[in-house]
Amino acid sequence: MTANHPAPQEPKDIPRRTGGKWRWGGAGLFLGAALALLILHRFNPAEYSFYPRCELHRLTGLLCPGCGSQRALHALTHGDIATAVRSNALLMLGVPTALLVWLARRRSRLATRRDTPPPLPGAAEQFWVKWIVIVGVGFTLARNLPFAPFHWLAP
Repeated sequence: MTANHPAPQEPKDIPRRTGGKWRWGGAGLFLGAALALLILHRFNPAEYSFYPRCELHRLTGLLCPGCGSQRALHALTHGDIATAVRSNALLMLGVPTALLVWLARRRSRLATRRDTPPPLPGAAEQFWVKWIVIVGVGFTLARNLPFAPFHWLAP
């Protein structure tokens, strides 16, 4: 090439990030979740008033998708799965689903040796967001119906 324009160089491999804020961010999230579960295990939400209350339920009497989640997690930490499902069935289905998705993405990340898993394509991401919203709204409507078989969805 000319003196003003050097020859293009081959791109060099970018070294993998092995530490820093992402690793500590995950550890912090894990420790925060473990501490929250420990508090939920020790202090029953039905007996202690320091837990946040649902404003939608307080103002309207309607149950949101999250109503009963604290009681469900308390029951789950004590191994009482039946009570956990009765308290919030959506959460008890969502927790294992989220765990499976996380494990699949973690496996993909380890297989490709990348620090971040590949992003979902735009259409797939939109599909999942719509699906989650539809399930949440449907669960909310169903658990507020006062007749069988929906009345069992209320905690």
